[in-house]
Amino acid sequence: ARTQVFSANDGVSGDCFGQAIAIDGNEAVVASYGSGSTTTRLPAVYLFSRSPSTGLWSQTRKIPLPGAAAERNPEPAVALSGNLLAFSNVTKGSVEIFEKDASGTWQPSAKILQTDVPGSLAATFAKGLALSGDQLFIGDPGGTHLGAAQGVVFSFRRISGIWTRYPDIIPSRGDYAYFGRALSASGGWLAVTGGSSQQAWLFRTPVTGNHPPHFTGE
Repeated sequence: ARTQVFSANDGVSGDCFGQAIAIDGNEAVVASYGSGSTTTRLPAVYLFSRSPSTGLWSQTRKIPLPGAAAERNPEPAVALSGNLLAFSNVTKGSVEIFEKDASGTWQPSAKILQTDVPGSLAATFAKGLALSGDQLFIGDPGGTHLGAAQGVVFSFRRISGIWTRYPDIIPSRGDYAYFGRALSASGGWLAVTGGSSQQAWLFRTPVTGNHPPHFTGE
């Protein structure tokens, strides 16, 4: 049964609130084109928290996308895990990473630029995102791996505060397309979807060590 309807405190008609959503425990993040007129609204992500006592969700913060142009963040992606938040910033060709500090405030933590990721494609970089602990997965359905432009998931791990590139993830067989369009990660597992005619793939991702993810099924 429906328990509550989410809305932005400054929401307006046509702001595309809910373009992308991620939930982890009592925290949620929702993407939107933002408030204002159709020519001035700036893309943003909204943070919500759920009260353990009442069970109700309330908005806690709005984060405008750094440097974003008006209505220029098509098909955004968001990911949330513990005290880490990641979202795509199409205008800047980047993935923005925020971390919640001891006071509960979300602060900018890191940025991964598409131009710093060999094999990625600007038009499709970060179409999918997933976070699991200190692991970040960036889906690029137009990305290239070993000469094949059928999509890639780029993996990163945070080590001593630095996000380090880890092995690329692709299916074990060659007949895939638009791989990395949507991602979900939890408990050492990563699910990845491809194009409309493609299946979903499931990977077991090692918790420690720089090892290629293990493919678990066709």
